[in-house]
Amino acid sequence: MNTEVLTALISSSAALLTAVVALVLNHRAFTGLENRITAMDSGTNARFIALENRIHADMQDLRTNMQDLRIEVREDIKLVRTDMQDLRAEVREDNKLLRTNMQDVRIEVREDIRLLTGKVIEVDTRLTRLEERLGK
Repeated sequence: MNTEVLTALISSSAALLTAVVALVLNHRAFTGLENRITAMDSGTNARFIALENRIHADMQDLRTNMQDLRIEVREDIKLVRTDMQDLRAEVREDNKLLRTNMQDVRIEVREDIRLLTGKVIEVDTRLTRLEERLGK
């Protein structure tokens, strides 16, 4: 056999062996990489599922809280309406009392004016008499 052919055969065999080793190593690397990606993917999926569950639970809590708030607001509105009605009734009563008191004050002022008018007339009459006596 020719040494050149033998060298070519050995060379090509070495290249083929290198290619096969490279394929095997690449396959192992890709398999390892695929396993890592699958592990990361499942971990990421688990995180997203956990996050989705937390968001769902938070939304449920939020819905419950909103319903509770609506109930509380309705109750507060009822209380405010009742208080407003009570205040209106009190204001009406106070207005009635004020009107009555104003009427009483007006009557007292009229009587005081009559009395004062009578006294003024009496004083005027006395002054007129004094002037008449002094004028004589």
